[in-house]
Amino acid sequence: MDAVERIARNIHKFRHLEDGEIIALSVIYTRHTAIDIYNRKKTGPVPVEDVTMEEAFVPDPAEEAITGDLENMICRLLSEMPAAMRDVLNLHLHFGFSIGEIAESLGVSGGTVRTRLSRGRKWLKEKLAERGVDVYG
Repeated sequence: MDAVERIARNIHKFRHLEDGEIIALSVIYTRHTAIDIYNRKKTGPVPVEDVTMEEAFVPDPAEEAITGDLENMICRLLSEMPAAMRDVLNLHLHFGFSIGEIAESLGVSGGTVRTRLSRGRKWLKEKLAERGVDVYG
């Protein structure tokens, strides 16, 4: 119910989205709401990085191997990225949320959002470079 309330408070951010995007954004809100509830009830919080991504969102590795498509490679890397960084990158780059909107949506500080965004970009660039993708050219 807490996740539904959080989504309802931010319903204006869902209006322009397509079905798949609505689902993705709902998953992010729900995951962070569940983590918040868990952290309030337990003395030892679970790091967001330990929360695994659902299999339904993992791209097919065979398709990536056949096509060699950069988009598939990036999707695959994002599925391997720690959830905290992935969520911030998705909200900022895909959904266009500001730092403040992300902080409010996830219940963290703006500094935390900036750190996760910076680390996520660096992580993605390093992984792409390891696979021979020129990220600076």
